[in-house]
Amino acid sequence: MSIKTLVPTISLSVEPSLVQEGTQLRWNFNLTQPAPASGLTVIVALLEDTDPTGSDIRFFVDGSANIIEFKPLVENGLVTKVAITLAPEATTATLVSDIIDDGIVEGPESIVVGLVAGDGYSVDPQRNNASFTIVENPNIRTLIGTERDDLLFGISDAENIVGQDGNDTIYGNGGEDTLLGEGGNDAIFGTTSSEFINGGYGDDIIYGNGGTDTLIGSFGDDLIYGGKLADTIFGGAGNDTIFANGGGDFIDSGAGFDTVWLGNGAATIVLEKKSGYDTINNFQLGATQLKTHSLDNLAFADIANGVQIFLDNDLLAVVYGQSASTLANNIDGIFIA
Repeated sequence: MSIKTLVPTISLSVEPSLVQEGTQLRWNFNLTQPAPASGLTVIVALLEDTDPTGSDIRFFVDGSANIIEFKPLVENGLVTKVAITLAPEATTATLVSDIIDDGIVEGPESIVVGLVAGDGYSVDPQRNNASFTIVENPNIRTLIGTERDDLLFGISDAENIVGQDGNDTIYGNGGEDTLLGEGGNDAIFGTTSSEFINGGYGDDIIYGNGGTDTLIGSFGDDLIYGGKLADTIFGGAGNDTIFANGGGDFIDSGAGFDTVWLGNGAATIVLEKKSGYDTINNFQLGATQLKTHSLDNLAFADIANGVQIFLDNDLLAVVYGQSASTLANNIDGIFIA
């Protein structure tokens, strides 16, 4: 008679979702079965970080519970995953991290992490990702919604507004706000001030409405409208539609089959391998740049009313209104690595 070993299913959450520099963040792991007697190593991947220079986080500090080891994993010179070893027989574990106050004004930073399937455990498909936003100013107003469908109005001063779960509608109403939808299908409205808006989980609609905004769809099929100034737009995972509307925008649509409509003026679009592809409208030669991780092995193929862009035989984008010969003859002016 064989004895079947029960493999734990692991879920991940973080708290608080809006965390200030100089405070702490808690990473909570829950297991449906106790960890083995030898302990259990789980892998957590960095899925999104709006700060390309990296975060000021001291990851494994006093107060952590049932955590034996925290080990960064380096791939191609970058730390994109970490290995966290949970204590023997643990059914819960908490990793406590310090969010360092570096005294530098950087603006909000949004980070998304996710559990990666590994040996000896499975991943809860409903609670395998977690996100948090780091903010700097502890003295501004913070308005937090409920788990229901909230209607939240800001004031004219800078503030933080967090919708939490539910299909929320959030109006910033002025000031350099941080507006977070979190769970649910949210509608978030910025103003002419420079705002940081993150839709979170769900199919969100985000309106920048002017200012040099950072607009993030995160998870879901999102609809994002930039303004006339230079916005930074991250689509995140899902099939997103992005209206950049011009002004020197930086656009990273993320994983999925995304549609990008450019306005008049300069724009930079990030194209990534093996993450779906972008459909790009209103490409302008001399104004639009396409960022890839390599300029080697680019290839182009004409289609009806446009051109396909490949890198190492992987489809990166479809650009309407252009031809294969135009792109091939202007690689140095269009593509950056």
